[in-house]
Amino acid sequence: MQNKKINSEDIDVFALVQKISHNVFRLFLLLFSFVKKIINNWKVILILAFIGGALGYIYNKYFYTPTQEAKLLVKINFDAGKYFYESVSFINKQVSLKNELFFIEKLNFAENESIGKINISPVVNIQDIIKKSSNNTAQMTAMLKNLNYEFDNDLLQDALNYEYNYHFMSLSASKDSDISTIEKLIDYFNSNPLFKKLVEANNIRIANKIEANKETVEQVNDLIQKILDNKASSSGQLYIDNTEFDLDNIIKTKIKLEDENEKLRKEKLLSSETVMLINNDNISLVEERSIALYSFIFMVGYVIFLGLSSAVKYFNKLAVSINSKN
Repeated sequence: MQNKKINSEDIDVFALVQKISHNVFRLFLLLFSFVKKIINNWKVILILAFIGGALGYIYNKYFYTPTQEAKLLVKINFDAGKYFYESVSFINKQVSLKNELFFIEKLNFAENESIGKINISPVVNIQDIIKKSSNNTAQMTAMLKNLNYEFDNDLLQDALNYEYNYHFMSLSASKDSDISTIEKLIDYFNSNPLFKKLVEANNIRIANKIEANKETVEQVNDLIQKILDNKASSSGQLYIDNTEFDLDNIIKTKIKLEDENEKLRKEKLLSSETVMLINNDNISLVEERSIALYSFIFMVGYVIFLGLSSAVKYFNKLAVSINSKN
């Protein structure tokens, strides 16, 4: 009785293996049949590849308009981000309206110059968040909730908040455009009367501060000279109107003022305009599609068609076979 049970299990396993082998063989047979069909239709595939290549050539020659992509980094000074974003929105509206006259008159574009819609997003530094919101906990919490936490070189990017200083700006431009097209766009932003007043006020502020520091440094130099000339004081200190002067502190004050002036000069350099272009060479031409790509698309499309037609025929035969058995 036990031997019969074992023999029955052996037969079941053998039948299962045989059935799997049969199905695998049928799969390879179908694959062979499909490959054979492709080989038999090589002339059709070759013709379609030629047609695809010809259509691709015609499209690239007469219909395709090469464009350039510009990816820029701009710095917005004087907390003018809101006005800058509004200007970008206005430019995008003119692009949507295809208002070529606007770009020729307001931006001094040539007839062969054009741009696409401008995409802009701020570069948010976590230190800027802390600095801007250190006195406002509620504001800082709200800003952090609206950030997309994607770190890149210690920067939090893609935060939709125009209050920050640095911003990524990307746009497409016509084939004949170059960096001068981008410069015309930046000049248009800076032509805003408010922006001009901000630059003027900032330049006056920096100039006045530098001049005041220079005068203070000159006074400090005179005071140091008096201290050095005061040979009578053994402590190295000078008393003027009952006021004690320490030489070390005076020298530190002088160094501090000179450092401040250096920082002010750098600030003036980085704030000579409200909108400043930081990188001006990141412009690349979008290449046209290769003719071989069009040929490949036609060939693959035909092969997929053959595969689908073979599958339909197979399932039709399978359905007929099942119906005949029933």
